[in-house]
Amino acid sequence: MTARPRGPVATTVSTHALDAERGGGAAGVLVRLARRRDGGLEVVAEATTDAAGRATLADGDVVPGDYELRFDLAGYSAARGTEPFLVELTAVVRMDRGRYHLPVLVATHAATVYRGSA
Repeated sequence: MTARPRGPVATTVSTHALDAERGGGAAGVLVRLARRRDGGLEVVAEATTDAAGRATLADGDVVPGDYELRFDLAGYSAARGTEPFLVELTAVVRMDRGRYHLPVLVATHAATVYRGSA
């Protein structure tokens, strides 16, 4: 049995926000990555999606554990001049090592996060 690393390991975390109603990338979505630790949260990174809806949140060392990935959908709706139904989307994911591409698909009344491959 191989021992699991306790410290940081080479890990990348990225996202791609896609607007299902507009049929393209969701630019300007604020995304926060935070590690769950000792009953609280330790913010690891914050980024805003670019014109294509993409953002990189970590490119290097990430300590294995449970992380919250939070998308500010209210801010995205406000920037588009629409009233938000979904204020935010938070996904809790367990990360160990490797590449984590976590796209979010958003619409006015629905959103989902999944593990992608790009």
